[in-house]
Amino acid sequence: MNEGLFRKAALDKISSPDQLDQLITVTSPRGWIALATLGVLLLAAILWGIFGSIVVKVNSTGMLLTPGGIANIVHTADGQVTEVYVAPGSIVRAGQVIATVSQPSITAEIERLRSETALTQNQPDNAGRMVQQKQLQQQLAQASQVVSAVSGQVVEVKAVKGDFIRAGTSLVSVKTGEEGGKLAAVLYLSAEDGKKISPGLEVHIAPSTVRSEEYGFLVGKITSVSEYPVTSEKMQQALGSKELVQKFSKESNGAPIEVRAELIPDKTPSGYLWTSLTGPGQEILGGTVCSASVVVKRQRPITMVFLQLNQLLRSE
Repeated sequence: MNEGLFRKAALDKISSPDQLDQLITVTSPRGWIALATLGVLLLAAILWGIFGSIVVKVNSTGMLLTPGGIANIVHTADGQVTEVYVAPGSIVRAGQVIATVSQPSITAEIERLRSETALTQNQPDNAGRMVQQKQLQQQLAQASQVVSAVSGQVVEVKAVKGDFIRAGTSLVSVKTGEEGGKLAAVLYLSAEDGKKISPGLEVHIAPSTVRSEEYGFLVGKITSVSEYPVTSEKMQQALGSKELVQKFSKESNGAPIEVRAELIPDKTPSGYLWTSLTGPGQEILGGTVCSASVVVKRQRPITMVFLQLNQLLRSE
């Protein structure tokens, strides 16, 4: 070979055996770190898939109630409302007059008897007129006064001065039950979601008066689930508000399932267990609107992977 064609240093390097015992660098230290990190992440994913769980929840809205629930105060006679003596938040007692309703026909009859009695003084018929007049006055007193049959707090006033009402019309809704009594939740959700819920499941409740991102959720347990969608009348009886009935019905696609839940007591300022350590430092009152989520299933991720693979293989 003619060595003049090549550089002497290059030929010496090729022919020298000095570097034959050196290892070839396959991966740099930085590459090993990246590979180790990827391995740790893969191992964590596998362990989570086997031992972890995915929580499936359904959401709902409702109200926190005291044990007594909501009572509607109705009137027994037709007439025009002349006065309303209560407002939302007012405390009423059983037997208290909460409104008055005019009774023009009874009033006119009483005036007629008075006039006849005055014109026919000292006549035998006057005694009968006096008795009849007294009976009408008692009837007027009963028919013109709307009396609360229960004690509690007014949550809604459904009639105002000047309204004409029919017999049996509800004028006022009153939240009954003792103050400080144990709260419960009434929740409404769609029929499809309602089928997924059963008594004993855990529920997390967010009162509208509490910042859930700061204090967490009330913890409760489902106690009952209605078998069929509830009527507007049943919802009205529980909630005492037409506006809330319409709101919750719309949110549950018009055929709501009613779910009842009890709150779990605990030694916190509110008296109930929260997902946070102590919850808010305030009392939670009945009549508070709330949202809630019910844990209907806890499933290991790996089982979901197998189910998806099974469905994929069957489809092929």
